[in-house]
Amino acid sequence: MNNGGHDWFGSWGSEDVESTEVLWHFFQLHCGGQFTSVEESLLSPSLAFWDGATFGLFETADLYAYDLQGRLLWERIQVPQHTRINVEDLSGVALIRVRSAEGNVSVVRIR
Repeated sequence: MNNGGHDWFGSWGSEDVESTEVLWHFFQLHCGGQFTSVEESLLSPSLAFWDGATFGLFETADLYAYDLQGRLLWERIQVPQHTRINVEDLSGVALIRVRSAEGNVSVVRIR
């Protein structure tokens, strides 16, 4: 984007380009992360929740935590239903992929 400055296009500044989509496409092509799209898997009923302070599970599931570059930080297998993880214990985590025993998947964005 010529003369674009430091705007995050699509959120403010120029609306002609969606920066998130362009960057995701670049990292998808050049990085080894496991995510393949910007869309989040939000299943009904949801497998987990994030309320800004706590991540919690509605059923027993496997957890995979990723940083902003799509790198796997940690995984926890068969985490019991009703488990809660406080924000202090999620340092560096941007996304948590939750997989139930039945194979259902949700992705929770941690902010």
